[in-house]
Amino acid sequence: MKPKITYFLRLLLGGVFLVLIFALSVWIVRVSGIHFPAPLLGVILLCLLLKLPFFPQVLVQDICELLLKHMTLLFIPLTVGIMAYAGTIYHNLTPILAAIFVGTFVSMILTALLIENTIKLIKWRNLKKGRHN
Repeated sequence: MKPKITYFLRLLLGGVFLVLIFALSVWIVRVSGIHFPAPLLGVILLCLLLKLPFFPQVLVQDICELLLKHMTLLFIPLTVGIMAYAGTIYHNLTPILAAIFVGTFVSMILTALLIENTIKLIKWRNLKKGRHN
């Protein structure tokens, strides 16, 4: 019975830590006045913390594994929101679809250009160092 209690406590502690990271990111956005999504800032803060050598990664490991395992449940509010705003979405369908397709096309082109230039840079550096691939 003891391992289940320990697991539950690790889940609870990890969940509290994630909520604190989110609350910190919301506070930073409010205080600084920057126009940046607080959840994204929270993810960035968590990633930075996980890169620190002294940060105990096991603190959030169990809760993150649980959330990833049941991630599909997190899409239910999104689906309900889409159904609740179906009329608004229908009336703005053209700009929404345009944003989706243009955004996808632009990101594909930018990604291709970035990869192409990165490959050229790597080849140039190798040639500069005298290595031939």
